[in-house]
Amino acid sequence: MRMWGKPAVAAAVLATVIGLSGCAAPQPPTGTPAPKLNPDLVAYDNIGFQVTRPRVYIDEKMCAGLPADIGPKIGMASEPFDTRPSGCGFKESWGLLTIAQSTPSERASRQRFFADYWNGKQTYGTAYSRRFIINDTYLAIKSVGKTEYGGCTVTIDTGNTESLVIVALPPSEDADVYRKQDKDFPKDKAIADFCSKAVTVAEKLLPVIDPGGGSLRTP
Repeated sequence: MRMWGKPAVAAAVLATVIGLSGCAAPQPPTGTPAPKLNPDLVAYDNIGFQVTRPRVYIDEKMCAGLPADIGPKIGMASEPFDTRPSGCGFKESWGLLTIAQSTPSERASRQRFFADYWNGKQTYGTAYSRRFIINDTYLAIKSVGKTEYGGCTVTIDTGNTESLVIVALPPSEDADVYRKQDKDFPKDKAIADFCSKAVTVAEKLLPVIDPGGGSLRTP
């Protein structure tokens, strides 16, 4: 049996990716409630993203823009605090969690949308980035930066020009340790400990603030 070498395997993978970028995505039509998404969608670039749904979170209201009792519903033990100029945060024993919408640019030429992150034109993390689906109906990306901070950013397409962004971070003391060692926070630890927390919060939060919602819910 002939075995493939690394160059051949890499070429085959690249050819597959290029092929999928040119193929029609297995995308369902929009609907209310939002349709379930085919898991295979994560392999496709050419998805018809919506941008006309209302925002699921008016983050300039900060914590007042979320239900008053949201903390326990998403697994938080601490009281929420406003993260100015927009968003809401929770300082937990394991670290910090923030919820916000992506910030739109005031310049049209610099405006970035969820599609730009999905297709790799922009990124929240240079160490790790992975497409996935939340609650069967939302396209999402989890990213880890190549820094000492060790946080994980989960970016969620809710059908608006602004994505919902949930960030989980370790305590600042952890960053101090890696900064003094001139090292990045271990990527695998960030994925296991903090991406998991951000994803869990997203799974619990979305049914509360966007019932029946999803990336392809009818505007």
